[in-house]
Amino acid sequence: MNLILFTNNKGQALAEMVLSIPLLFLLIAGIAQFAVLFLCYVQFEHACGEAARQYTARIVEKDSLGPAITDNLGYLGRYFDLASLSVKIQEPGGTADEVLDNVRNAISLIPFTINYDGAEWAVDINARPPFCFRPLFPHGIPFHTVLQVYRYPQ
Repeated sequence: MNLILFTNNKGQALAEMVLSIPLLFLLIAGIAQFAVLFLCYVQFEHACGEAARQYTARIVEKDSLGPAITDNLGYLGRYFDLASLSVKIQEPGGTADEVLDNVRNAISLIPFTINYDGAEWAVDINARPPFCFRPLFPHGIPFHTVLQVYRYPQ
């Protein structure tokens, strides 16, 4: 029985490289697309927070928070489906009066006359997925946040 051993392996490195380079590029593209998606989420949260600050400063009203959010999305607004923006006003889950009642009960000698009003919104929007995520999310990636703001009434 004769065994023939091949000692010529000149093309082995090239074949391994041809198999591994596309997988490496796909991994790098996925990381970059995930970074864009994460940046969109951070910008959405920032835009909602900035709109809530504008409400607190009496720049916008309780009912007009949606346009303030779209303005605050900035250049990343192109990654969002702005028609899907939904801002729902709801009753605050807790009030500042409940927190201040605990302080009033703890320090009964000092009268408190602070009276805050509050507002709470549920904000939903769909982000357009980057090309790597389009097969997974054909209708967009839903983002959701809840804002609760207290301000001193005029």
